[in-house]
Amino acid sequence: MGFSYGFRPGKGQHDALDALHIAIMKRRQASTIGTPQGSVISPLLANVYLHYSFDLWLNQYRKSTRGEVTIIRYADPAVLGFQKHQDAKKCLAALVKASSSRAYQRLWCPF
Repeated sequence: MGFSYGFRPGKGQHDALDALHIAIMKRRQASTIGTPQGSVISPLLANVYLHYSFDLWLNQYRKSTRGEVTIIRYADPAVLGFQKHQDAKKCLAALVKASSSRAYQRLWCPF
């Protein structure tokens, strides 16, 4: 099969990455809204937005937890560590609720 690259004779991980790159470039479409991915301003805007919408909220939220909370965010990926399982479940529920609110959605797409 032409699309399977794992443990195949003459095919390796670099071949899979090349195929993925070609497939993505074929389907690439120009966006008419937002900031283009990979542009110079994109990481800056993401960091500013996430500081106010995520970091400050999470820092306030962790003051109400029973155990320790570790937060590591680099650009947009984040890793959250919880000492207490119940704190993790409550935080996830609060994040889902906050991200589904109308005000939060308007920040992502004002249209």
